[in-house]
Amino acid sequence: MPRKGKKVKNEEENNEWDGPDGTPGIPRGLQVMADWTPDLGRGFPYHKILATYNISKDDWRSFCLALSEPTSRWGKQQGIAYEVEKILDIAAEWDVQYFRLKGLIMRLDMPGEEKYGLDFMDLYYQKDGLNRKVFNVAHGFSGKLENAKTKESKNSKLSKVRLKGFESTRVVLEPLHVLDHRHLADTHGWTQWIEQCEYARHMRTEGRKKIVIDNKPWDFNTMDIKRVDRWPPSKHLYYDRFRGKQIIIEKSNGNGYFYSYSYFIPDPDSMDQRAIVNGACSILPCDEVSRTPIRRGPVGGDF
Repeated sequence: MPRKGKKVKNEEENNEWDGPDGTPGIPRGLQVMADWTPDLGRGFPYHKILATYNISKDDWRSFCLALSEPTSRWGKQQGIAYEVEKILDIAAEWDVQYFRLKGLIMRLDMPGEEKYGLDFMDLYYQKDGLNRKVFNVAHGFSGKLENAKTKESKNSKLSKVRLKGFESTRVVLEPLHVLDHRHLADTHGWTQWIEQCEYARHMRTEGRKKIVIDNKPWDFNTMDIKRVDRWPPSKHLYYDRFRGKQIIIEKSNGNGYFYSYSYFIPDPDSMDQRAIVNGACSILPCDEVSRTPIRRGPVGGDF
């Protein structure tokens, strides 16, 4: 029992963990949610545990700036849909040339990707303003709870955190020695990430073959569309909702009052043809993406 008057840290507020050897580290993996997913312009929050791996705030800031640099020339949110592959190329370079030298392996997981860690790694996110929190959804759900009311409240909170992670672009980090364990490397998504990086790098320099398998980079030429991807569709699907043009119409009602409305026209090569203004449509699971573009549902509906 804690002593009276002593503040007890809540599980989600505990910002330090012990690795297998008892020293501070990231034993379960860490997923850092973007502060603003639609264009990544606000970067990713720095967690102090990174200092354990000699990753400074300045280096982290440089990393975040590097990820957002490809979109800087666009000056609008839609630009990121056309630069996802460059962003992923940059992430792959930082993974090998910086993070692995620090003893970590790093990747980018996009909204809708959930299979490799969202339910068992620690999630780091911004709650209110600069109040940042760490949550482990799996540990939270499995923890002992005092009564049904407490359980319902906590489960609701855990579900919201999990959903926030699902809808966010995340920097995923884990100690490099995870690669020494084949099962962990496979189930934590690192085997897939390494294969994706190698494929993208190879096809950038040596050309590509047509691939038609689910969740492999699409060759849109097979659908009479001139677009060729080097990274798999799970990395593109969320941001493709911004691939197109937003048209703003201004009108007058004849009595001196003006009003405006807008609509969105997806590019023919967009994987998301739902045509929702500002990308305000549901985020779909995308770890295993079919090669069929998402079509618009019934008028007034979304799916």
